[in-house]
Amino acid sequence: MNKNEHTPYGVGAANSILLTRREAAAYLGVAEQTLAVWKCTGRRTLPFVKIGRLVRYRKADLDAFILQHLQDFEQGSTPKAKPSEN
Repeated sequence: MNKNEHTPYGVGAANSILLTRREAAAYLGVAEQTLAVWKCTGRRTLPFVKIGRLVRYRKADLDAFILQHLQDFEQGSTPKAKPSEN
């Protein structure tokens, strides 16, 4: 059987790497609890996969989330300057 003829875990399984909450948090640079809060409150729309009682995040969704929240400094989204302490 040719490798491309059959994908045992569904279409595109190789492109849908599942990460634990800890791994996803480390990938995004946030605390695990932050992801839990986002999931419960809907504060951020970050898709997740529920497998029984386990929550997993697809790496492709994390990459899309990063691109969606990417700030373009040339488009007027400049960081606010801190007031000087004089």
